[in-house]
Amino acid sequence: VCYGEHIIDGGVRRIIGTRDFSFEIIVGGGETAYTNYFRRLGLRYLEIFAQDDIEIEYVGVLPCCYPLKKIERSFGDPLLNRIYDVSVRTLELCMHDHYEDCPWREQALYAMDSRNQMLCGYYAFGEYAFPRANLYLMSKDDREDGLLSICTPSGNDLTIPSFSLHYFIEVYEYTKYSGDLTLVREIMPKLRSVLNVFLNKMENGLIRNFTQKCHWNFYDWSDDLTGRGLKAESKKGFDCALNCLLSMALTCMSDICEMLGVDSDYSDKAKLLNSRIFEEFYNSSDRMFVNRLGEKNYSELVNSWAVLCGAAKGKVAEDICEILAADSNITKITLSMACFKYDALLMTDREKYIDYILNDIRIKYKIMLDAGATSFWETENGDRDFSNAGSLCHGWSAMPVYYYSTLLK
Repeated sequence: VCYGEHIIDGGVRRIIGTRDFSFEIIVGGGETAYTNYFRRLGLRYLEIFAQDDIEIEYVGVLPCCYPLKKIERSFGDPLLNRIYDVSVRTLELCMHDHYEDCPWREQALYAMDSRNQMLCGYYAFGEYAFPRANLYLMSKDDREDGLLSICTPSGNDLTIPSFSLHYFIEVYEYTKYSGDLTLVREIMPKLRSVLNVFLNKMENGLIRNFTQKCHWNFYDWSDDLTGRGLKAESKKGFDCALNCLLSMALTCMSDICEMLGVDSDYSDKAKLLNSRIFEEFYNSSDRMFVNRLGEKNYSELVNSWAVLCGAAKGKVAEDICEILAADSNITKITLSMACFKYDALLMTDREKYIDYILNDIRIKYKIMLDAGATSFWETENGDRDFSNAGSLCHGWSAMPVYYYSTLLK
């Protein structure tokens, strides 16, 4: 039995690299009724092959859905309504035992992916028990290096250090939206220990890249930010992205401590770090922050984070946002991280960039809908990405829910 999201090849795409999206059922003669309640399948299509002639009376998949009550919204525009509804559907399809990056290929809980899913879910469902349970689960992760594993739970030694910093963003946002202080009170030791991993690694006011074999310095699926194909000296150097994320995590921790009525110096640490980020990564002639120290590559994501963390202020932030909203030749942001670009624009000049953001969402998401999407893709390349393993249902791409809910009246 083969299962998958793609039939572009004339049948279900079963073998993709080292992955085999199939399973076997052995039946005897006569009539067989078989149901497996323990095998989770994320799919659009099933295809069945048999060694001998068989007659199939029925084959199907049992839906297993987390109980949700959708908050109905209408925006007076059929396309906007459709983008919103498909975004909500994408969120629903990625919620089972925990948040999943995608229900088909991995079914994994990532701190970065789940941040987008949680934030959108507050507006789509107004539900907090599910995000709380996921955040609590991630707090129980236990690695020797003190970082969070690449996903939770995981038997893989691989970790993405930047995702440990995204965890602070989603914990802060959960506390802000839910008003629940019990979670942060319970997981505060874990938050402090993870943050100390970064603070204890600082050199001359900046955080150096993690360099062990188990550390993947990934930030986005775009050129120069995947953490792959870099020179040895670059891997061991200083990434602007990691430093900006650390600053944002420090600010989130400061806000969490304030909610709890606990004194902290995290805000002061963030300000000092922002000063060093500006000193070392900002190129005044190009009016942008470089991706890493000693190089001259620029990206929308890094410059968006420089604005959001506070390293870029005033005229510097305004200049960056003009570049972000223009058709510049710097490395473009992908669907997973576009929210940070939008937030940087809104932080700098909300009224100026609202129309740009709504139009950008309309263009990108209409392309997917026109291609027949009933859930939104991992990247704009769809199934062609990742050597034909691109997911056609990915929770991080549901961000229109948030922007339509907050920008449209």
